[in-house]
Amino acid sequence: MSGLGSVQRRRVLTHSSKRALFSSPESALDSDSKRARSLTDESGRRRKPTAFQEAIADSESNSFKENELPPALVPSVMINRSLSSPGPSTPLHAYTPLLPLIKSSKHPDLNVISPSTVEKLLDGTYNDVLHTFHLIDCRFQHEFLGGTLRGARSLALPQHVEAAFFQPQALRASTRTALILFCEFSAERAPKMARHIRNIDRRIHADVYPTLHYPEVYVIDGGYKHCFESVNHDMCLSPAAAYVPMNHPDHVDACKMELSGLRSSWKQLRSTPFSKRHANKWC
Repeated sequence: MSGLGSVQRRRVLTHSSKRALFSSPESALDSDSKRARSLTDESGRRRKPTAFQEAIADSESNSFKENELPPALVPSVMINRSLSSPGPSTPLHAYTPLLPLIKSSKHPDLNVISPSTVEKLLDGTYNDVLHTFHLIDCRFQHEFLGGTLRGARSLALPQHVEAAFFQPQALRASTRTALILFCEFSAERAPKMARHIRNIDRRIHADVYPTLHYPEVYVIDGGYKHCFESVNHDMCLSPAAAYVPMNHPDHVDACKMELSGLRSSWKQLRSTPFSKRHANKWC
């Protein structure tokens, strides 16, 4: 250190910083009005804003989070998702699933129904409530062939579900069509497929949010195992139905092959947008 001692650094405030610190709220309003007048020329005609001014305006108006709707599009209450074309004159009311739900700590974001509700579906109790319903078995082929719910379809891959329910002909069906999914325990495969169905439906109807073509998407609590243990077999299960676990020792190789195929299918979906996967099918 020199004999002159250390030189203390001084914080230098810019003119704009000083003005921001010591100006009153009224002056801030004045500055806003001046900025607005700066966009008007002497003849009174509004000048075209510069690219920088447009960028600032866009950043201010688009300050909401990426996955949130703009404030102008957020309804005060939920619009009924089963309506085909909600508009300004559509009455607003909360959406309520048509089937009774049970609480699920594992899947709080999904509509979960009990095996007893499935039993009532199959005996016709809800025929006046739903137009129709589809039971979707998300298990592997050796599980499905061992036994399933009466009338269930084997759709283990996401591409199979898209082909079955998101082609133009399928989308002409009633919005009171329920899709009811299950796997062995309804722990992984069926819930993931249910969320995939909802995501596709949201993308297709993005311009008429919150309309959905399939608002009635459900997952069976406990999956096929729970149904096998609790429902009437003669009424609810396929003939001579049994319960074959996914990891059954007689089907180890088949399980590995199907599990690998399922992982590859989900990976392909992440790399290829839905619009590209079905570009030639929406003509």
